[in-house]
Amino acid sequence: MIRPIQARLGTKLRILTIGVTLLLVGAVGTVSVVRFKSFGQERLLHKAETLAKMTAETSTFALYTKSEIELRRIAQGLRADPEIAFVQFIDPAGAVVMTRTFLGDGPSPSTDGGAEPIAGARSGPDGVEASAKVSGGSPLKGSDPLTDGGALGLGAGVVRVGLTRDLADADVRQYMAVVGAMALLALVIGLTLSNWVTTRLTAPIAELATATHRVAAGHLDVSIAVKSDDELGELATDFTTMVERLRGSRRDLEESHRELESRVEARTRELALATEGAHELARRADEANQAKSQFLANMSHEIRTPMNGVLGMAQLLLTGPLPDAQRRQAQTIMVSAEALLGVINDILDFSKVEAGRLELEELEFEIAEVLADASEVVVPKAHAKGIELAAGVGSEVP
Repeated sequence: MIRPIQARLGTKLRILTIGVTLLLVGAVGTVSVVRFKSFGQERLLHKAETLAKMTAETSTFALYTKSEIELRRIAQGLRADPEIAFVQFIDPAGAVVMTRTFLGDGPSPSTDGGAEPIAGARSGPDGVEASAKVSGGSPLKGSDPLTDGGALGLGAGVVRVGLTRDLADADVRQYMAVVGAMALLALVIGLTLSNWVTTRLTAPIAELATATHRVAAGHLDVSIAVKSDDELGELATDFTTMVERLRGSRRDLEESHRELESRVEARTRELALATEGAHELARRADEANQAKSQFLANMSHEIRTPMNGVLGMAQLLLTGPLPDAQRRQAQTIMVSAEALLGVINDILDFSKVEAGRLELEELEFEIAEVLADASEVVVPKAHAKGIELAAGVGSEVP
């Protein structure tokens, strides 16, 4: 995942550097070529004017006398300049006296000479032309040929010089080639510097990104080898400090986790021992409860046997002839014995409750008899204490 990040950053930096380099080189090269071309044009114009003036100064007598030999000699002297395309001599009447063409691909001279003199120099599609007046001229009636000029006011005539643009264009092309080579060299240098700067910048960033991904994945065994005095070096130092703190926090957390596990384990052992003890106590309580229930059951059975004997003897007494007082005493014994037998039966019922085998029985009874029996049991004790106990049931009681 880091190489695409580094590639994106490197591509952006390279594009930025190349763009700035191309913009600067293109701007400087364009301005330089335009200035050079303009300078070449100005040079041609100035040269044409200078050659026209110099030729005009040297051809005054030859043009005035229309000496073809002298004009040819003057023109032959101009042939040595490779930029001169033609030279033309025009008399005061505007007629062409002589035209010498040196280059076929330069500006073409006019054939009629023109009715008006050419002032200074001008630029054409194939080159530049310049004209200069020749001092003196042919005499007219009542005029001085050296002061009044010719019929057209041209003096002794006009010299017209044409210069080709081929050499200037060749210089421009050569200059453009030089500028192109310099631009290419600057571009290569820019690319080299861009690659160097990009590598210097993106390599630490990529290393930091790799370390960040490892830390995000939970791996804290990372180290940063970025050694620099700039912001990247400070970032790497802060990142290393952060990772060290994370390691310390993880160690503390692991230590706390181990301590918590040991505490939980100890507490679990304590709970297991307590649970085992509780189970033992419950078992003992259950055994004691069973022993108690068994004891109550045994005791109930043991007591019922003599009680049944008491009840049997009381019933025999009641069947025999007894005085009234003794019969009432025997009946009291009978009622008390039955009550005691009921208590014994209740104890047996309690044992059944604990054993989960209790069965309830619904019976009708006479409340007056129950009340009378209960009273007869406690009346003797009440009389012994000097208390008279009487029980009665209202007529409205069912």
